[in-house]
Amino acid sequence: MKKVKVIKESALNEIFQFIEKYLTENNSFEFIQKLNKGEFDNKFFNEKNLITHKNLIFPPFKSSDRFECAKTLYESTSKLTEIEATDPRLWNYACLKVYRDYIFSDRKVNQDISKDLVYRYYTYALTSSATTTALNSISRLWWGIHRSIDKTNANNPYKYSKILFSNSQIFQDITQRGLIFSSAKLTLSMLKFIENKNKKTDITKLISVYLLNHIKSFDVSVYSEKDIRDLLEDFFNDIITKGLI
Repeated sequence: MKKVKVIKESALNEIFQFIEKYLTENNSFEFIQKLNKGEFDNKFFNEKNLITHKNLIFPPFKSSDRFECAKTLYESTSKLTEIEATDPRLWNYACLKVYRDYIFSDRKVNQDISKDLVYRYYTYALTSSATTTALNSISRLWWGIHRSIDKTNANNPYKYSKILFSNSQIFQDITQRGLIFSSAKLTLSMLKFIENKNKKTDITKLISVYLLNHIKSFDVSVYSEKDIRDLLEDFFNDIITKGLI
């Protein structure tokens, strides 16, 4: 297994400059092909440009299932602090080097890939945010588990993580709303609420909008889990009353 590495900041800036120049002058799919073949490795990942975490490893993914990949990654790197887990030096190394073949397969990359999608799939912005974290191909696996793991359930801590990763639309509706996804309490509450519901995808799509609008006006950090459950139930009843579902 490969040790977790980060790219020194100065080297990362140079990599981004190179990628921008290359994508401006050449075909995006050609860049991905060369990246996957390792043609940029000497330039991007010279050892003098890297720093190694001694006690962490990037595990190989033995499944194409996103939840299984996310669980594997998280269990091997759970000692990362939240600050380390928003480090662009870390996730850019993971995407451009360690997991580029996985990304190619998972994202179904083809000849029509755009420059914007190259950045979205294979890079992690130098200025991180909850949205950046949820969009990047690899960091979203780690953070998806981190925000949904139920550490109070010793027998099945990944119960709600499985729900989060079970459907791309559910994952998107929760994780790409930064005010929700930045809080494990809100993320878990959403997942617990839809756990036994039919039409989970439709409910999540609607109720996440209600919740997002609410937390833009109210400080929900002081809410208990029961308060949030009651709030979600009120939103759901309103959705039913209005015939939205």
